[in-house]
Amino acid sequence: MTIDTPVLHGAMSRHRSRMCGTTPVPNRVRVEIERLEATTAEAVDQMCRHLEEARDFEVRTFRRDAEVPEFGGIQWPAAWHRAVCARVAQQISGLVIRFAP
Repeated sequence: MTIDTPVLHGAMSRHRSRMCGTTPVPNRVRVEIERLEATTAEAVDQMCRHLEEARDFEVRTFRRDAEVPEFGGIQWPAAWHRAVCARVAQQISGLVIRFAP
């Protein structure tokens, strides 16, 4: 596979101008980010509700993407699951996060 250098430079230039605020972010990107935020908040809420009913405050997270169970019909990466666990830990004092065996 070859990389089309002018295309790559054009994409990087658009990315920089969006990050600086000189070019608006496309609506489809905004919608996808909002969906990601909503799904993540739902996962955090579900995990917190589950822990309220648990006897101990421990959650398991994952090192590899293939280990993460689907959530909302989507196979999320392990980094996303670890971030969800970190947000839960901000809400539940004494939460222990361990890697799944």
